This record gives sequence, C-alpha cells and structure tokens, in this order.
Amino acid sequence: FSPFKNDDARDITTDGGSGFSETSSDYLSVSSSINAKFGTSNFTVEGWIYPKDLADQYNTIFDYGTNAGTTGAWWALHAGSGGTIELHTNNGSLKIVSSSGVVQVGEWSHFAVVRSGTTFTVYVNGVNVGSTTASYNISDGNTRTLYTYYQANSGRNFNGYLSDARIVKGTAVYTSAFTPPTSPLTAVTNTELLLNF
Repeated sequence: FSPFKNDDARDITTDGGSGFSETSSDYLSVSSSINAKFGTSNFTVEGWIYPKDLADQYNTIFDYGTNAGTTGAWWALHAGSGGTIELHTNNGSLKIVSSSGVVQVGEWSHFAVVRSGTTFTVYVNGVNVGSTTASYNISDGNTRTLYTYYQANSGRNFNGYLSDARIVKGTAVYTSAFTPPTSPLTAVTNTELLLNF
C-alpha cells in the first residue's frame, strides 16, 4: 500500500523518515489484511508523533473499524487536546486516558498502548502515564479497515508527523518503564503493521 492515501499527492510528504498528515484528505488506509481485532489477546500499539496542533478533542492517530461509533470491534487511538494519549473502544465501553500534558505541540513523543492480561497501560516516552484493569474483548466477525483519521468525523485527523509506528497483536512488548527505541523498529513476532517511512 502507499504510505498515505490521498486525492492530492501535493498535500502529503515524507520528512526525515516520517509521514506527514495535515488535512482530512491526508490519511493512511489499510484493508482487512491487517488484523487488529485484538480480542482478549495482549497487544502493543506504538510509535513516535510530532503534533503540529492539538486543537481538536480527538486528534486521531489510528482508527480501526468500519465506522467508529458503531457496534463491533472498533478501537481508536487519539492524541487529546489536553496533551493526552487516549484509547477508545466500542462506543466508549472501554476508555483509557493518560495524564494530561504528556504530549506537546512541536515535540517528538513516543507512545505505546499495551495490554498485558487484563491490564491496559499507556506509556509516553517510556513512562506509565495511565492504566486500567478490565476483562474486555475487542473482537467480532466483521471486516475492518485501519485508518489514520477518525471515521465518525473526518476532520479529526492527526495534524503532524508519525514515525516508526507498529501494531503487535498477541504480545505485550512493554510491561514496565522502558527507554524509548531510537533505532527503526523491526517486525517482531506477531507484528501486524510496521511503518518506518
């Protein structure tokens, strides 16, 4: 697939090994060949982001589903307007929000959202900034698509740079504080998506 799906190629660039998104027409679309129906499995969603602004409540990094806000196995990962990292699933029935101010405009931050057993943790720059415990199933039988914009509101895309993003289904890559990786990520066992740009 192309790094970003876009009707106007002039609006999208890569810069220093990162993908750049600015408007609602700048987005990545990955078909159902990417299986991010996590079910009750461990998982890790991680990457580096450099926001140009965080004005919207939901600055969407990833949105997995046919239409966020419907029933089924959708989940969405946002950089919130308060400088948070937030994971939302299935009509808000599971919502994990980091402490505020952990992501800043004009700065690179590493994020990782991890499930290990029944513990869901948000790490920013290797530090645990929010967690919750839940027995939750993110799974159904429908075909899903991964986007880098919020399907329920196409204006809520992430405005900034994304680099070294990885989705791992079946493995909690991090289970405690860690030093964020500075070398390009690799496709470890159970990797479903790897974006090195």
